[in-house]
Amino acid sequence: MVTVGVEQPLRGVQQFLPGLRLGIGPQFATNPNDTMLTGQFLVGADLRFSEKLGASFELGYSGERRGRLAGRHLVLGGAMRFGTVIGLGPATLLLVGVGPGDVRYLTLRAAGLVRAVDVVAFFAKKGVQGNARRIVAPLMGEERAELRLEYPVTDEIPAGHPDYQSQIAGFYRESSERLASLLKQGQSVGLIAEGDPFFYGSFMHMWRRLAADFPVEVVPGVTGMSGCWTRANLPITWGDDTLAVLPGTLEETQLVDRLRLTDAAVIMKVGRNLGKVRRAVEAAGLLSRAVYVERGTMQDERILPLAECGEPAGAYFAMILIPGQGRAL
Repeated sequence: MVTVGVEQPLRGVQQFLPGLRLGIGPQFATNPNDTMLTGQFLVGADLRFSEKLGASFELGYSGERRGRLAGRHLVLGGAMRFGTVIGLGPATLLLVGVGPGDVRYLTLRAAGLVRAVDVVAFFAKKGVQGNARRIVAPLMGEERAELRLEYPVTDEIPAGHPDYQSQIAGFYRESSERLASLLKQGQSVGLIAEGDPFFYGSFMHMWRRLAADFPVEVVPGVTGMSGCWTRANLPITWGDDTLAVLPGTLEETQLVDRLRLTDAAVIMKVGRNLGKVRRAVEAAGLLSRAVYVERGTMQDERILPLAECGEPAGAYFAMILIPGQGRAL
């Protein structure tokens, strides 16, 4: 979509200033299942009456073609929406969970903040866009301020190696300083996180370093494991089943012991540990129930029984699900 217009600049989400924004642009979409082509030409306006009150409306023209049939519709008035904005002062750090991979799993709160904060910050591996940034791409305008925090190392070195620990600790310290610099300038910063920020996230290290000095809000998100077992159509716990969430970085013997003590399990951080994890699952007698999920909810997701997964290493965003077998009434 191409939009043109003017808008009163916002400071974070608190300065909901009086003003007017107009936008026009064509939109086209195709549906390969029924060869439908749709198009819209909309004019929209956002009215900002006060700090916490505003309205928006749309009017436009739309048309569609399905096979040889065509229709056209004039949309007058469209929808008018009134609402309030929950104010967040400048110099606020928001740790925003953006879900497992599909932007449609974002909460309304998360989507609104991604659009509104002064700066969107995100972690990324060297040479790649960053998964959290990819998830929110449909919500980002061309002129959004961004802060890329690039890991010096990810899975190239074992997590327990002294070099890994020193490099990552230094990286977290430097990243927190860069975020603090923006906050001291009075800017609101949204640090986006795959899944939920408080579940195996680098974002917790920023929270630990900055929460004592700046206002911080944590916005929960749909976890990666929830997205994966849903896409695998796999109920994970029944009745009184216990659930263990295990990192694949554990020693093989530790994995076996813990798997034998639980009814259901999710094994995270599989990646280069796939071979070891597969052996542990088999040793615990659970291979027949285990399911391998790679990039769950994303476009290139892959779901198959672990017994059929013969690769020595898995994708970075991969996990193994072992469902419980409790009361299914």
